[in-house]
Amino acid sequence: MIRYLSDTSLYTHVIPPTKLKVTGFSSGEEQSMLNKKFAVHTSTVKGSVYGFKVSEFQKKRSRAVWNCYIKVFFQDRLPHYHTNTPSSIFKRLHIVANENDTIFVQFDFAAYYDQFQLHQDVRDYFCFQGRNGEIFSLTRLPMGFSLACAIAQATTWQFLNFQKQSEIITCIDNVAFTGSIHKVHHDIVQFLQRVNHCDATLNELTSNQIQLFLNSSEQQQRQQLLSWHKADFTFLGVRYDWTKKTRALSEKTLEKLQATQNCFQALGTTIKPRQLAAIIGILRYASMILDVPLLHL
Repeated sequence: MIRYLSDTSLYTHVIPPTKLKVTGFSSGEEQSMLNKKFAVHTSTVKGSVYGFKVSEFQKKRSRAVWNCYIKVFFQDRLPHYHTNTPSSIFKRLHIVANENDTIFVQFDFAAYYDQFQLHQDVRDYFCFQGRNGEIFSLTRLPMGFSLACAIAQATTWQFLNFQKQSEIITCIDNVAFTGSIHKVHHDIVQFLQRVNHCDATLNELTSNQIQLFLNSSEQQQRQQLLSWHKADFTFLGVRYDWTKKTRALSEKTLEKLQATQNCFQALGTTIKPRQLAAIIGILRYASMILDVPLLHL
């Protein structure tokens, strides 16, 4: 899957569009993408993308998503890979939590898709027209590309391509280690060595902290750099309590639901389809966590 970032031979069946669309971003937002080198000028167009914003109600901000024209050419290439549900994660963690001296540690890659650079020859399949008429191509893996999740998940698995001792659960850019202190510590060292080698970034540790962790010979000092949990553990919006053997909505998920309710009440009949889709998505996930029908929320 990672070859799609650089191998142009995988795109040979793509037909260039006859007309590019102007994105749904403001001139200031387009300039910000240029400043961050997330987009560059181009004169060669082999595929187009249309950018729009999806609201994140609890954070009072929007996330950029790209509708990629070329996705129709990859429908028959979409990989089938298992995605963990809150129920399946609960069952897997429940087995590990019954062991003695069990701990839980999780990591989240920072702006994961932005860490995947598109090769210069591939960028021209992800072009858009700016408000001033200039043509740009994306330099990073766009959220919304039909293969983006598979590329990210495959990369996460590569970071974990070693002889594991603990139970490890992944979901795209999230990684959770569970088991005894010794087993978890062993696997985290292996994981961070690979993260450090690839210059990948995590939300939990800076690059300097990763170096400090790997260079330290004392396990106690390493543990101080991480959040180690025993009685309870939060992962993917779910709070697991192993004392009571229960799962519930995390504080962050509750904030999302409250923000969603406030937004829904404020918008009323003016709500847009994309906003409604975002609201339903949050409600569906909450219903999966609680294992109750959507209409019971």
